[in-house]
Amino acid sequence: MKRLLLITALMGCIYPCMAQQDRIELQETLSETVIFDKTATFEREGYTYQCDVQYGHVTLYNKKDTLTYKNIVYRDTGKIFSCDFTENNVIEGNSKMSQKADAIVDRTFTKAMADEIGEHELMITMLLSPFTGKVVEVNFSFPAFSPYAKAPLHVYREIEVELKELIHFTPGEVGKQLNYIMLAWLQKPKGRLPEIHLSQPPH
Repeated sequence: MKRLLLITALMGCIYPCMAQQDRIELQETLSETVIFDKTATFEREGYTYQCDVQYGHVTLYNKKDTLTYKNIVYRDTGKIFSCDFTENNVIEGNSKMSQKADAIVDRTFTKAMADEIGEHELMITMLLSPFTGKVVEVNFSFPAFSPYAKAPLHVYREIEVELKELIHFTPGEVGKQLNYIMLAWLQKPKGRLPEIHLSQPPH
C-alpha cells in the first residue's frame, strides 16, 4: 500500500448488527449499476452525502462538511499554506495511527467487494482539527468509471464514522497555526474475512 502524507494544500493543488445481517453483508458485492457517475445528492436516514463529478473524477463527502474545497490557510493572516512537502512541523508522524486508519478501510469493504475492485486504489482524505488532531471531516476521490463508483454509500459512511471516532494525530507547531490539517493516502482495500468460530477443544 502506498501511503501518501499529503499535509498541505493538496486539494487546492488538485453498531452492532444481528448475526444474520452480518452474514448478509459479508456476501455483499459491488452494484451492477454505477451509482456515483454524475453530480448528485444522496439522502439516507441520519446523513446526506454529496457526490461531485468533474471531468470524470468523483469527490464524495458528507453534505454537512464545510472544508472540502477550502484552501488551507494560516488562521492569523489568511495566507494560503503552500504545497511544501518538505515541511515537517505540520503533524507528528504516527505509524500506529496510520495503520489503524488502513485497517478501518480494509475491514469496511467485504472480501467480495475487494476482489471485484482488483488493484484499483481509493484516495481517502482526512481533514484534522489543528487544535486536537482529531478527524473532523472525511472525503473520498476516485474516477467515475472505477469500481469505487459502484460501492454502496454505507461503506463510505462507515469509514467516515470510524475515522472520526478512532483516529487522531498530534499537530506540529505549523499545523497548529492552520485552519485545518489534511492527511490523504491511496489504498487498495483488502476486505474483511468472515469470522470463524472454533469449537472449544475437549478437556
